[in-house]
Amino acid sequence: MEVNNKMKHTIKVAWAKGFSQFLALAGAILLVFVLFKFDAIMAQIVRIINILMPIIMGIVLAYLINPMVEFYDRKLSNSLGKKQ
Repeated sequence: MEVNNKMKHTIKVAWAKGFSQFLALAGAILLVFVLFKFDAIMAQIVRIINILMPIIMGIVLAYLINPMVEFYDRKLSNSLGKKQ
């Protein structure tokens, strides 16, 4: 039993070490790719931001106007006799 547990532990350690090395290599390759293709990547990010800008502006506008709408909603509800 003791030998089997040692072997399992050794396999786990070896697998973890190999996986860590794989992730480090993949990260290095990704970094090189990003550095060489930085202009194209930034162009795509700007394109996505431009597409999402109306949605972002709508969310910001709704966030800023909401307190005013809540205030007038409470005032009009009270003046019309509705209780909240």
